Amino acid sequence: RNRATTAVVKEGDVADENSTTSAVSTTPADGNGVDQALEGGIKLPDEDEGDPLPEKLRSTVLSRLTHDMLICSLLACIVMLLHSTSALHHVLQHIHPLALWLPPVVLGFLIHYIIPQLRKQQPWLCIARPICMQHEYGNYEVYDAAKVMCFEKLYVWLCMLERNVVYPVLFTCALTADAAAIVTKHEIIGPLLIVICGLKCMRSAYSYPPSQFLILAFTKLFFNYDIRGFSETFLIDYFFMSIIYKKMYEFLLKLKFIVTYIAPWQITWGSAFHAFAQPFSVPHSAMLFVQAAVSAVLSTPLNPVLGSAIFITSYVRPVKFWERDYNTKRMDQSNTRLSTSLLDHNPGADDNNLNSIFYEHLTRSLQHSLCGDLMLGRWGPAGEGDCFVLASDNLNCLVHLTEVANGIVTFQV
Repeated sequence: RNRATTAVVKEGDVADENSTTSAVSTTPADGNGVDQALEGGIKLPDEDEGDPLPEKLRSTVLSRLTHDMLICSLLACIVMLLHSTSALHHVLQHIHPLALWLPPVVLGFLIHYIIPQLRKQQPWLCIARPICMQHEYGNYEVYDAAKVMCFEKLYVWLCMLERNVVYPVLFTCALTADAAAIVTKHEIIGPLLIVICGLKCMRSAYSYPPSQFLILAFTKLFFNYDIRGFSETFLIDYFFMSIIYKKMYEFLLKLKFIVTYIAPWQITWGSAFHAFAQPFSVPHSAMLFVQAAVSAVLSTPLNPVLGSAIFITSYVRPVKFWERDYNTKRMDQSNTRLSTSLLDHNPGADDNNLNSIFYEHLTRSLQHSLCGDLMLGRWGPAGEGDCFVLASDNLNCLVHLTEVANGIVTFQV
């Protein structure tokens, strides 16, 4: 009458650490216990133990909100103090404009290009090994948490300096220098433009810093040299350049996808007909490029409604694009009757059990470690909408980042 079931799945070296998840359920040895278990009258030990993660998330969010409230209040007082006096305006009159935007560009180039290249497997495709390598780089399997290296600490401190000091100082100086000119030129909507552009600049610096130094450099070079005389002050120029940069970057990514995977010339020539039909693919390719441009402007998926390039692109969707729930339900003696579990109705049930255990454990592990790994730069420059494939010898998964905020990351597996 005794029966014990144990399900174990080994994760391998996904996310730089090995871990094993076990699901164990037992029934009592006496007959009454078995009968009660069959009727669902016994509460399993797992049900008595509460999940500690929701409480941890609540405490983390509460501490985060408290920290943000204090920092925002402090920054508001500092900004009001600077603008209530003429000291900042007097200092800006004696500072060359190059001294304001050149340090953020140089610092951003160091943080978001030089350091990630030094940590790549083949830096600049010229060196066979990473220059800044992890402590576990030479190990075949890793069983403990990855050791925090000195260059990772340097990366975190530089990112904090850039996000919390450099860009707030830059945009505060820009607000002080450009506010009077904007209000004078746009008397009715001037204050509204200052609020919208200032909020956009500050939010962009906190949400996705890796692209800000490029946007800043393009803004100064484009409006100071390419179309000199059409500048609408730095705040407004930066606002529109950030939108143009993101649309152009999305268009470039879609062009790379088309050229690499779905372009007509990627079709293998299997017969003479393919060689004859190849020139007729030119209009189709041109339509693909037009579709990529339209989808980049509208921020829509590249695939059209009816699966052909001659139709309009698909509808606009949020970043979280998975519209179906693929969760699998783990079946064991905690939620299955004994008579049902003894009968093999579904040969694929074991696979579903193992998959559900693996994804459940992986999601829980990433909830504890993903945000910290992203801050340490272990996943490279990551932002909203990025997808990563975690692979080991026999297991793999897709991780999609749906939201990256200041210290908070939302993802789906």
